[in-house]
This record gives sequence, C-alpha cells and structure tokens, in this order.
Amino acid sequence: INAEYGGIFKVEELESLISGWSGEEEGWDTSSLYESIQFDHGYSSGSNASQIFLQVLSELKQEERRQFLLFVTGSPRLPVGGFKSLHPRLTIVRKDHVAPLTADDYLPSVMTCANYVKLPDYSSKEVMKKKLLFAVQEGLYSFHLS
Repeated sequence: INAEYGGIFKVEELESLISGWSGEEEGWDTSSLYESIQFDHGYSSGSNASQIFLQVLSELKQEERRQFLLFVTGSPRLPVGGFKSLHPRLTIVRKDHVAPLTADDYLPSVMTCANYVKLPDYSSKEVMKKKLLFAVQEGLYSFHLS
C-alpha cells in the first residue's frame, strides 16, 4: 500500500484490508451463531448439545476464539462478514461413542478444509467446554489424517 494513502485509513481498516475481518466481538453471541452454524448428522439446531455448544462458543475469551477458529478453519480470524461468510459453512455433527466408553471420554475432532466439527454429546456444559478447549489447545498445531 502506498504510504501516502496510509493516513486515510484507521489501523483497524488497514488490518481488515490486509488480513481479513477484524470484528473480533461481532458474531459471537448465541443468536448470531445460531443463524450462522449448521447442525447435522445427529444434531439439529434445537438439540440440547447444539444449544450448549452455542453457549460455550459465545462465552469464549478473545484468545480462545482465535484458537478455536485456527483449530476448526485453519485461520485465527473470520473472513469479512464473520461466520456467515465461511465457505463451506461451519457444520457441527454428532461424534458417536463406542461402549464401554461414554461421550465424555472423547475429544471433539475437526475436518479443517470443510469447517466441520465432530462433537460428542457431552453430559454437561462444563464437560463440553473443558473437552473443547483441551482439543483446541492441544491440537492447535497438529495435523492427522483420519
């Protein structure tokens, strides 16, 4: 960018132009997430796990949000327009468990290229948040074929 034009932009505007949408707080409330996320293969938008997932996401701190986005999409930022502009759309599906294990014994997993989260049907909001954050932080720089 030509330096003589730099003065006409705010820092946030330049950041948005160069590295994507900077509306860090926008789109993370439960109603916006509800409109932007698709639930499928065992979950519906009205299922208990789906509602808890939306609550957990809306309560994440800024750094946790960036880590979640990097884990799920491969980028720490949303595109301009937020979750609604993700292509393919962020999709949450049910990850089944195999007895004698329970859903609480599993971590969520992702298909990053497809913005696809495989989420076990956890027993509580606390368990879901703990497992999600653990998976996000431990899997942040990991890539495995499954």
